[in-house]
Amino acid sequence: MAKEKTKKRCQNWSKSEKAFALELIKFQEEIFERFQGANQGKLKKKLCWEKIALDLNAFVNFQIFAKVMYIV
Repeated sequence: MAKEKTKKRCQNWSKSEKAFALELIKFQEEIFERFQGANQGKLKKKLCWEKIALDLNAFVNFQIFAKVMYIV
């Protein structure tokens, strides 16, 4: 049998993406740490994660857009 070459995985997150994600989470730290009741706390955390996801996606999309504009 011939040796199969495996592709080396690339990073999923850049250093700037990791740093930005951590800042977004730290900004909402109080909501994640404080108990606010079962239903109300669950809803606030869900909304908080959705906002973090939107902000992080906007950051990543802006980085991609900036790279494309720089190349052109």
